[in-house]
Amino acid sequence: GDSQNLQSLSPLTWASHSTRHIVIQGTLSKERRNYDSFFQCLTEIQKKGRQFKVHMVGWRRPSRPPLELPRHLASSIDMHENLKFDAYFPIIARSDLLVTFSNSSYLYYSDRGTSSVPTGLNCGVGLAMPASMLQLYPSLQNQVLHQNISRENDCESLKAAMELNDQQMARLKEEAATCRRIMMQGARDLLLTIAQAPISAPDSSALFGKCGEAFQELRLRPMTRHKP
Repeated sequence: GDSQNLQSLSPLTWASHSTRHIVIQGTLSKERRNYDSFFQCLTEIQKKGRQFKVHMVGWRRPSRPPLELPRHLASSIDMHENLKFDAYFPIIARSDLLVTFSNSSYLYYSDRGTSSVPTGLNCGVGLAMPASMLQLYPSLQNQVLHQNISRENDCESLKAAMELNDQQMARLKEEAATCRRIMMQGARDLLLTIAQAPISAPDSSALFGKCGEAFQELRLRPMTRHKP
């Protein structure tokens, strides 16, 4: 029950842990994602005996070489490059955990929204991400298991998520579905407000503050009315 979920996530009975499917999505670029840290984290998890399958899903510029995978992880990683949407999203939806491992230079924790959060929520996937990112999304802040696995960085958050047993993992996905409903309702309310009231640029920040996710995505693009 909830009391068990609130307990520290110490290693549980391994028999209750199925192979975990981990997805990392977005542009396949080392400028965007800290893949070196991701691979090092997977190596540490692998040494603990945890079973996982990683799906790297995203777009790669044809002029750029493919990402190099560590030899000892290659059999546990599937690359999915430049897919159409009807193939892209089912891979994410079949996964258990979505991670970001964002480079700090891209300011995902302060001035830039990431597509990974709404993509994960829309696909019903649990999000293993650091507290600095989790606290940016109001719909996630009251979700018990997401809070429990959230740590000081991406790797520690993923390690904590890998300690969840199968029942807890199912609950994590239920939390993601709840967050999606909250996020969508907030977006509908925001659009309704926009449709019903004229908005000037100085008012836009106050308006977006009513919907945290929308504010996070759009706060660098203040709204102005364009003259016809």
